Amino acid sequence: MHEYNTLPPNLKEVSNTYFLSQIANNTILREENRQPLDWRSKPKGVSSLRMLHFYDNTGIAIAEVRQQESNKYYLYKFGCDHEYREIFRIGLTKHYECSLCHHEQIIDSSD
Repeated sequence: MHEYNTLPPNLKEVSNTYFLSQIANNTILREENRQPLDWRSKPKGVSSLRMLHFYDNTGIAIAEVRQQESNKYYLYKFGCDHEYREIFRIGLTKHYECSLCHHEQIIDSSD
């Protein structure tokens, strides 16, 4: 279930470098636009968010803050700060699970 007018979970401001590295190193599954209504929890008066979601239930967002003479933009990440642990290994294939959100990741190092 989506909450279209709320902030995404675990929203944290990030640098330009981090933001661009996430675009370069991840596949974007979907885009979403939100206009958060909960003014008390808004960082810096965010009026709208353009969110890019990744496969592991994380993502990045561009936030627009309306000001009197111009708009300002901030960069954020959202979702889990994964803490992966190895579950098991079969040959050169390793299976990991995040201890926080239980997202699973499989890495095959046979290349």
